[in-house]
Amino acid sequence: MIQEARTKMKMGPLKGEQEKTFNESLRKECEPEAEKRIKVGLILEKIAEKQGFKVEESEIEARLQGIAQDTNRAYDFIKDFYEKNGLTENLRGSMLDEKTVDYLIEKAVIKEI
Repeated sequence: MIQEARTKMKMGPLKGEQEKTFNESLRKECEPEAEKRIKVGLILEKIAEKQGFKVEESEIEARLQGIAQDTNRAYDFIKDFYEKNGLTENLRGSMLDEKTVDYLIEKAVIKEI
């Protein structure tokens, strides 16, 4: 999250104490959100495991084909990019989270108070 924030801010390299202070400040600011993301991720993982949800290779291929189409790129280019940059497992995890959230929404009972 810290690296993400620095990228968004388009910051150049900081030196010495500046970098330490900046990183500590960002860490303090990002910590609650990071904890929340971790907890949600663990909960979704356990639900997916209990329900036996999996993401098949064919589903990943279909998603990559959709990404290729949406970005006007060749499927092979997108697939190679994801593989070379280690993004395939991240994609699989995101897709598994989506399945789990869809399941939870489907099973949710909403009550008016």
